[in-house]
Amino acid sequence: MEEEEASFFRKTQRPSSRASQYERIVRLSTPRTRSRSSQEAGPPHTTQCESNCPIWHVDPRLKTAVVTLRLLQLSSPKLNHPDFQSNRQSVESIASFAHKSAQISQRLVQLSLPRLKQSNICSDLGRPEETIWTVPRAAARATTSARIEALATPKQLSKHYIPPKEPEWSRRNVQSI
Repeated sequence: MEEEEASFFRKTQRPSSRASQYERIVRLSTPRTRSRSSQEAGPPHTTQCESNCPIWHVDPRLKTAVVTLRLLQLSSPKLNHPDFQSNRQSVESIASFAHKSAQISQRLVQLSLPRLKQSNICSDLGRPEETIWTVPRAAARATTSARIEALATPKQLSKHYIPPKEPEWSRRNVQSI
């Protein structure tokens, strides 16, 4: 029993014979079973949990470890020196009565709001045949060169390219369920 637990917590197992190598390959090649649904009754936690389990797995040997005085000393937080004096001033800010009773003007409220800019780049959506972007007149009247048209054409497929075939279904290929 203890030997099985020790081998479970080992990082890597080194098989010593072909038989053990074969058993390891068979174990690794078998698919994992899906976890049970929440409706089925089962233990709330098992030792073979997945890696996303919120419960930490602790080696049973570590549960019986003895806590020494040195471990307790190392676990206590570091304290400040008794003669330490902080150079920070008080965090409390003192506000006068005039500051506390001040009223905000409409102009200050207006200035505190972000300025909204009108966008001239894109026009309002209209009919589908109308363009969304405003096209300058010079761009609309421009003519393209042969080089620009060659660059604008999409890349052709290779002459050796064979498109994937669509699956053909027939009654003899379909097995009865």
